[in-house]
Amino acid sequence: DGLPALFFQKYWNIIGVDVLNYILGILNNGTPPDDINQTFLALIPKNKQPSTPKDFRPISLCNVIMKIVTK
Repeated sequence: DGLPALFFQKYWNIIGVDVLNYILGILNNGTPPDDINQTFLALIPKNKQPSTPKDFRPISLCNVIMKIVTK
């Protein structure tokens, strides 16, 4: 979604009802939209000169709405 979790925390009093309605729609329908489950995998180097896959730490950047749905 491109929005940081802090956005949802800071503006929850404005967007909370809409977010909850969206999530309830997903839960009641049983099928989330395809794009909600997209995850970006970032490889963070563990050292200054990584040369093999084990030299990287994978970090999954997930959609905040999906994180809310799965809690």
